[in-house]
Amino acid sequence: MKTDERSPGTADVEGSAWRPFHYTVFTLLWVATVVSNIGSWMQNAAAGWLMTSLRPDPFEVALVQAATTLPMFLFSLPAGALADIIDRRRLLIVVQIALCTFLLAFAGLFVRTFQQRLAENERRGAITMAETLLGLNPDDNHGLRFMLVNEYLRQGCDAEALALAEQFPQDVAPETRFGAVLALVRMQRLQDAERALQIARTDLPKTAQYLLPPRIRRPKLTQGRIQFGGDDQAWFYRDEMRAVWQQTPGALEWLREHS
Repeated sequence: MKTDERSPGTADVEGSAWRPFHYTVFTLLWVATVVSNIGSWMQNAAAGWLMTSLRPDPFEVALVQAATTLPMFLFSLPAGALADIIDRRRLLIVVQIALCTFLLAFAGLFVRTFQQRLAENERRGAITMAETLLGLNPDDNHGLRFMLVNEYLRQGCDAEALALAEQFPQDVAPETRFGAVLALVRMQRLQDAERALQIARTDLPKTAQYLLPPRIRRPKLTQGRIQFGGDDQAWFYRDEMRAVWQQTPGALEWLREHS
């Protein structure tokens, strides 16, 4: 009769619940899954709270939660069967690519709806949409802050425009840098405006050059590309916001004097 020649602790180690963590790939995948799920749970809780403030109808609040759990309920069993049939690594890659595609499409749809509402003069609704998304995504990976700062300034919401611009001090964008300057000028905080203008001109030296003249020749533009601090970025900002600067008494004159 054969005896187990392994040391007494060997069987315990091999049967331990921690043994899978000896494999680096499993450990990385497990940690990534836990972190991702924590983010999902936080998003679910925040979405429910947000819905209660937007429209405190119990049925609609429940629908938000159902929307997050229904796909798991419907597709978990078929997904498990599919994972047993095809290569799991390829399945994970395809699913993640599809997820990123859907998220980008949703973001694009949101931005398009925002722009459409602005075009249709539903400005208050557009601002509410943008504020809601920024509340859910404070890092603003979609770049909505640029349009929102401009819209705040059009509506005379200078404090809101300044507060939003100051949340992103690392931006190399005229919308936030020069938007903060215009908001400070309007609020008569001229010393702060001078300091903000010095910072803005450091990275965006051409923006003021394009803002000041009544007419200026359009630079050569490359479709789908913008050079940070370049002529094209300054041109687009002028095209979007010079009228707002012009409508602010003394703003362009002040900018000319301090440029």
